[in-house]
Amino acid sequence: MRDLLSLFPKTALKNVFFFFTYANSTFFNIGDTRNTLEEFISTFKETNNAEIPFGAENVYCVDSEAFMYFIATNQGHKYQNRDLESFRVSWNKSKAAVETFLVKVENVKPIKSDDLLMTYELEQIGTMLRKEKDPKLAELIEIILTKISQISMSSNVLNLPRTCHRFKFKAVYTKIGRSLWGKDRC
Repeated sequence: MRDLLSLFPKTALKNVFFFFTYANSTFFNIGDTRNTLEEFISTFKETNNAEIPFGAENVYCVDSEAFMYFIATNQGHKYQNRDLESFRVSWNKSKAAVETFLVKVENVKPIKSDDLLMTYELEQIGTMLRKEKDPKLAELIEIILTKISQISMSSNVLNLPRTCHRFKFKAVYTKIGRSLWGKDRC
């Protein structure tokens, strides 16, 4: 999940939603996954100085067993240990969760493709710099990698200069130079 989230600028984190399936078995709650996910989110926040929202506003629990029941009964299968009402409850809870999500997603502001491209290209520069083995440059590279991480995980990606809507190394170099030395020159 960390690798997936690294593809997006920090501004995209507000658009993260969590869907938990097979929710009927956990009474339409998150279940055992909660602790692991909360630990991941906490570590992500410490590592990236970015918070992933996790709460009632972006967590949805759904179950497909009512749909499977519908398909099975239409094909002649009979359920002997469950009554129709238990499937109806599961259907209604899943339906409500999906409807709530759809209302919420209507108001989500999309992330601009330029911002996604910028984040990707910053990561590519980071990958290139990590391959540098010169010990004299190690400290500087670490500082640059930190700045790249801070830029790509912040809304500052939006403020970097672009040429022809494509990222240029000079833009990051200039932005990093200003951040590191507080001047327009590096």
